[in-house]
Amino acid sequence: MSVPVLSQSHPDSLRKHIVKLGAFPFSRSSVHLEYLHKAGDYILKQWTQYTPNTREQWFEVKGERFKNIIASFGADTLPTIVLGASVECPDGTPGADNNASGIACLTELARLIAKQKITLPFRIELVAYGKSTSSLSKKEMCGSLFHIQQLQQDSIHLIGAIVLHGLGFFTDLPRTQNYPMYHYRWMYGRRGNFLAIIQTPGTGLWPRLMKGLFKQYSPGLRIINFKPIVPFEGFNDGDYLHYVNAQIPAMMLSNTQSFRNKYFYYETDTYETLDYFRMAKVTDLLFRSLMRYRP
Repeated sequence: MSVPVLSQSHPDSLRKHIVKLGAFPFSRSSVHLEYLHKAGDYILKQWTQYTPNTREQWFEVKGERFKNIIASFGADTLPTIVLGASVECPDGTPGADNNASGIACLTELARLIAKQKITLPFRIELVAYGKSTSSLSKKEMCGSLFHIQQLQQDSIHLIGAIVLHGLGFFTDLPRTQNYPMYHYRWMYGRRGNFLAIIQTPGTGLWPRLMKGLFKQYSPGLRIINFKPIVPFEGFNDGDYLHYVNAQIPAMMLSNTQSFRNKYFYYETDTYETLDYFRMAKVTDLLFRSLMRYRP
């Protein structure tokens, strides 16, 4: 039976969410926890429009309380695909690309899924991580680690996880793309106009299947697959590695973060710098791939 996948994401909707998440008086960071919680409240309100299965998942780090925001589509007994993105941004920045872009894509994805009048043979769980991971550290509790622990305690059958981090900054200008390893320059060029699929070698069949679907549903958007053997800070580390370390098939979708976007960790990471049309293409390829995937 064919699956209707005619719905498309709206660049204006993506822009609206990113503007809102960057408009607080202070950054949505651990330093200003009130505004990090307000960002979570905004996400919860948006996601509740598209599914009644939304909730806050509270956890504690060093005496401070944080919350993940979770929305799900499908029966709890079904195998699950997780899509996650961090809410927190570096203090002193509006965090447009880092990582309101990932949250905006999840929010648009929720809208598109809710419009489909079909029953999928798997469950989709969207997660907005209330505390981001600290560089390569795997010891400090963060939103993704807490989420993984809860999934394991609840004996959820996980198909895999897709983490979104930095999806808004694209450019066709020359010499705008850097890499952690020099030979990538010769392989992929220096224009920052592609979406990176980042994986870890040996994560099984599922990431390969999803990569094939992504490339099938990405007209007009260049996609490059990276499989570095070791983690590089700010490239293939962070939340997605926590799923890999828990033996969960996982991948990250990214624009390579600060290896392309020079504003990524600074106050100049504003909504005006982003490419909402290519962000919409990323959201659409995620949506179409999920609608076509069958376990």
